[in-house]
Amino acid sequence: MNELFQTKQTDKVSKLEIAAIQLAISFSEEKDIPSNYKKSSKRTQKVNIDTQIQIRFKKNVKKWKNTISKMLEHIKSEQAWRFINLKPLLITNLESVTQHPDFIEFTDYFVLRRDTQSCDHDELGCLAELHTAFQKEIEKKINLNKPDFVSIDFEHASRHKGSVCSVGIVSFKDGKILDEYYSLVKPPQNKYEWFTTNKHKLDASHTEKSPEFTEVYSEIKKRIENNIVVAHGAFHTDKHCLEQAMELSNINEDLKLLWVCTQDICNSKLDVACKVCQIELDHHQALSDAKACGFLYELYRKNELPYDLIQFEKTHEQSIKENKSQFPKSLKGDVLKPDFENAKNKDNPFYMKKVVVSGFGNKEKESLAAELKELGADVDTSVGKKTNYLIIGENAGPSKLKKMQLNINEGKEAFIITFAEFNEMKKQHIANNPRLA
Repeated sequence: MNELFQTKQTDKVSKLEIAAIQLAISFSEEKDIPSNYKKSSKRTQKVNIDTQIQIRFKKNVKKWKNTISKMLEHIKSEQAWRFINLKPLLITNLESVTQHPDFIEFTDYFVLRRDTQSCDHDELGCLAELHTAFQKEIEKKINLNKPDFVSIDFEHASRHKGSVCSVGIVSFKDGKILDEYYSLVKPPQNKYEWFTTNKHKLDASHTEKSPEFTEVYSEIKKRIENNIVVAHGAFHTDKHCLEQAMELSNINEDLKLLWVCTQDICNSKLDVACKVCQIELDHHQALSDAKACGFLYELYRKNELPYDLIQFEKTHEQSIKENKSQFPKSLKGDVLKPDFENAKNKDNPFYMKKVVVSGFGNKEKESLAAELKELGADVDTSVGKKTNYLIIGENAGPSKLKKMQLNINEGKEAFIITFAEFNEMKKQHIANNPRLA
C-alpha cells in the first residue's frame, strides 16, 4: 500500500491527511498519481500543481479525508484505524472471512452508512473499495495461518475412551510446528484403571486439580475444527476419545474433521516407526505422541516415509518378542499345595492369600512360586473370584489382568502388583518386624 508514497509526515500534515493520501494512491491507477508521489519519479523540475492530474488527485484525497473523518466519528478509533490501514486483527482457525469480527463490524458500518444514513456517492464509492480491500487482507491472513493439518493424541484413564486424562495437539504448516497445546484433564470421578496407568503412568494424583474436559474443549475445538486431524490409531482410539468425551460432557457439535491414521499409513506401532525415522518419542505422553505422528505424516506427504524399512524393523522386533515369550509352562506339583503350618512367618501380607503369578519366564515363575509357598501363600495357576494377588511380569496374560481388574472393580480384596512391588511389600514387612531381619 505504501510503495508509491513519498510524503513524509510532518507537523503540517495530519495523520488523517497522510492516510487519505495513502488510500488515494492505493486505489488509483499509476497514470492518475502525481509524479511527486511516485517512488520511481526522478524530479528534475518543479511539478506543475495546476495540472489536471494534480487537480483530480486533490479531489480524490478530499473524498478519502471525508470518508475517514466520518468513520472516526462513528467507530472506535482503534478499530477504525485498522480498517483504514488495512490491518485486521490476527485470528487463527477461521473457516471464512464472514466469521472475522473486524469484517462483521466493517460490514455493519458500511450498511449503516449506505442504507440508514444515506451517505453521498463519493463516500459510498470509497467505502466499497476499502471494504473489498479489507476483505482480501483477511483472506490472506486466514490462508497464512491455517495449518496444513493438526496432529492429536488423547490418553484415557479407563477402558472407556471418553475418560480423557491428557491431550496433546500440534499444528503443522509447511513442515514446521505452527502451534502446540498440552493439558492434563481430570477424567470422570478422577477414576483410573490399573492397565491404563501402566501405559501412560498417569493416575488420580496427577489430575486431581486439573481442568475437566468441558474446560479444555474450547482449546481443542479452536485448533482442530474444519481441519485434517492426524492421529496414530485414529479410528480405534483418538476419534472415539474425542467423540465419547464430548458425549459425556453433553457437547453436541459437528467439528467437520477429516481424520487420518498414521498407524494405517505406516502399518506399525508408533515407537517402531519413530525408531526407523529417528523421531524423538516419549511414548504415551500425549504431546510427544502428537508431535511424532505429525512428523510421520509430514514424511508421508513428501513421499519420504521409509515404509520398507519400517516393515523390516517391525518384523525384526516381532521375532525378538516371540523368542522371548515362548509359552511358559504352567506351574504344577507341590508348589500348588499350600503349607500354612510351616510358613516362614504367619503375619506377612501373603499368608493364606490366593496368589497367581503371570508374565514371567519358567525359571523366574517357579522361583517366585516357591518363595510364595514359603510365605504361606496359596499359589494358583488361574485368576478366580477369590484371588487376592496377581503378581505380573513383562508379558502378563491379558485374560488374567481383565479378570483381576473385575475383582478390583467389584470391591473385593484384590490387587495387581509388579515383581518390584512384591519385593517392596516384603521389605516393608521385615522393616516393621525387626525380629524377621
